[in-house]
This record gives sequence, C-alpha cells and structure tokens, in this order.
Amino acid sequence: MSKIIKAANVMIENRVKISNVRPSAIPSTELFFLYDAKYKWSILHSLDRRNYSLHYYPGKQTIEELSSIVGKLQSVEKVSYSTDELKSREAFETFAELYSVVQSSKWEMEKILDEIIDEDNLPL
Repeated sequence: MSKIIKAANVMIENRVKISNVRPSAIPSTELFFLYDAKYKWSILHSLDRRNYSLHYYPGKQTIEELSSIVGKLQSVEKVSYSTDELKSREAFETFAELYSVVQSSKWEMEKILDEIIDEDNLPL
C-alpha cells in the first residue's frame, strides 16, 4: 500500500480533524479542506472519467484563497495524486471514501448524525 493511501485512510479514520471545507469557486466537484488545522488539501471527483484526484498545497495560501482561485489553480504549487496514476482498486475506494467524508464534513454531518443518535438513546 502506498503512503498516500495510508495517509488518506488516516484522514478517514480521524475525520474530526477535517475542517474548513470549501467548494471550488468555479462549478466543479473539487473540495478544499484542512487536515489537523494545518495541512491544506483538495479532493476532486471527475465524474466524466470516474477518477479522483487528491492535492496537497504546501504554499502560504489559505484554504479560502485556494478555493477562490478561478482558472489559475494549475500555477499553484501542489503535490497531486490520482486514481488514474495509482491504478488500483484500493486507491479508488479510499479516495472515494475520503471524498464522501470531506463532503459530509462540509455540512457537519458527523455532528448532526451524533445528535440524532443521542436523541434515540434518551428515555421516553
């Protein structure tokens, strides 16, 4: 298993450390997020090619700045990983799950679901 798949699995397991989820300013399926309040990432689901791409941004830009860049994101320093390049079912499944987790984090679904579950445990 490659290190990026291991790292993505750790992000999935520690989903509470995913924050500041922002959609791209241009209509797309790319979501920008922070992991552990310091690592800047984005994940993109390319619907036409059934591909996921995970990008790490080492630069000084904030998540807000990165997500608002229109048309020039290619010029931003980043390290990219793609399921097309990794060519494994494990990579595809891991990136798909991470995308789902990040998307859920955007709406704070973990908190909402926890509240619903806790309500079910209240005595009548």
